[in-house]
Amino acid sequence: MNAIDRRIAPEVRPVNPKRLPEVVRERLPNGVELVVLDSGTQPVNRITFCWEAGGADVDNRAAYHLMCMMLTEGTLTRSGEEIADIFETCGAWVNVEPGQHATLLNAYMLNHTIDEILPLLCDIVETASLPEEILSPIREKKASAVELSMKKVKTVAQMNSTAITFGEQHPRNRYALAEDYRAVGRSEVEGMYRKLIRGTVPRVYLCGRADKTTVDKVRREIGRISFGKSGVARRIIPASYLPEGDMRYSRVEGSMQTALRITIPTIPMSHGDFQLLRVAVFALGGYFGSRLMSNIREENGYTYGISASLTPYQEGSFVTIACEGDNRYAGDITREIRNEIDRLASVPMGEEELSIIVNSMMSEIMTMFDSPFSIMDHWIFIDSFGKEANNTELRMKLLQNVAPADIKAVAGKYLSDAPWLVATAGG
Repeated sequence: MNAIDRRIAPEVRPVNPKRLPEVVRERLPNGVELVVLDSGTQPVNRITFCWEAGGADVDNRAAYHLMCMMLTEGTLTRSGEEIADIFETCGAWVNVEPGQHATLLNAYMLNHTIDEILPLLCDIVETASLPEEILSPIREKKASAVELSMKKVKTVAQMNSTAITFGEQHPRNRYALAEDYRAVGRSEVEGMYRKLIRGTVPRVYLCGRADKTTVDKVRREIGRISFGKSGVARRIIPASYLPEGDMRYSRVEGSMQTALRITIPTIPMSHGDFQLLRVAVFALGGYFGSRLMSNIREENGYTYGISASLTPYQEGSFVTIACEGDNRYAGDITREIRNEIDRLASVPMGEEELSIIVNSMMSEIMTMFDSPFSIMDHWIFIDSFGKEANNTELRMKLLQNVAPADIKAVAGKYLSDAPWLVATAGG
């Protein structure tokens, strides 16, 4: 067998555009939509309960987060220790993901342990006990974590950013403080569980090696759970910001760092230029060798790291630039961000830089196809944001044909003269 000559770089081959594998959907008698992706080579699967409501949709955000933390801590027939032992013995793993407009309960398991794990998972959904003795330490732990977080400039800048981006009275701008957590009793946690988990019909996603036997078991066990019909509904309110731009600063005593967040309102995902704008933002600050990193970190040493991202929310789409730096450099960082945006919008980039961007973004898209879990994660995203989010093939075709002039034009149109919502916090 010939040894590999490591002095020769491997051949770089183009990636062919591909669509996301399709899923199979069915409606169970109890109203649950079951979404199945039979894929993968290993006998493992993941079941995800997705309730399309989250922290921005409830009246008591503190009770919501505590409920999520306590969901797997006991049922009417099993203690939290017994639940943990069963998952560990079966080599399974469970977690709860609270969100702004979604709440996810994920369980990863081996196919041959589904008879032990699936009934336990349904038991958690149907009869979580939310024990009082567990609430007290979890409540204090969460309150202490919030108190610590509020001393960080990053957290304060994030809160300032949310206020001037979405609006003071917007559901996204309601934060649970330490005193809010300490004021929550078990009745509030149980009420949240009854209304959201038991009262709202979820969508259930099954992915991995989902053969007929596995699907039948999931269909039977989940189909017997009775959910309410008038639970928590999403509250999607458009972001409300000053069209000419805005600024907000908070002083954090004793801090030697300043956190900076610049938010730029932009076009929705359904817009024809959205995917091209995604390329421009990636070039600006989406990878380690980006223009912001090269200038502000490598050349000037103003910050350890800086990023730019294009994020669609149900309430609107925004470009966000974020970093932390020494208090002395806050003005310099802002100036250099403006310079890099102006340069991106006025001078076409070279072919070498474009090649790096295209290959990096192609690789990023391809990670969606790594496993059945990552594929299904994107289907969950599609179900949340609509058919415009099912765009992997479109994005890959665009990357194959994008030109420097295209990036220059879209940066000039949507970044160069756009209003800035600037949030800072520091010493």
